[in-house]
Amino acid sequence: MRLLSIFPYVGTSLCFHTAMNLASKLAENLKALRGEKSVPEFAKKLGISKSTLYRLEGADQNTTLRTIEQLQMRLNCSAADLLDRNSENEE
Repeated sequence: MRLLSIFPYVGTSLCFHTAMNLASKLAENLKALRGEKSVPEFAKKLGISKSTLYRLEGADQNTTLRTIEQLQMRLNCSAADLLDRNSENEE
């Protein structure tokens, strides 16, 4: 399930902007959580490919709920921690 499909009853424009904001926040939070780790090292910890991590950190890719679930399990955090606009990530 893509993030865009979380909001099926909202207008397409609002839905697109909401998904883009979530993708941007996820990107920001992943970068903060990665800290000084290299992309290959962090991707391995997350169980995703380097290219997927690059796309997520660049907000170039909508992600699935399954990926969010995997990230929260690997990072021992909640989905809100990954997507919240006001979160301050520290590892």
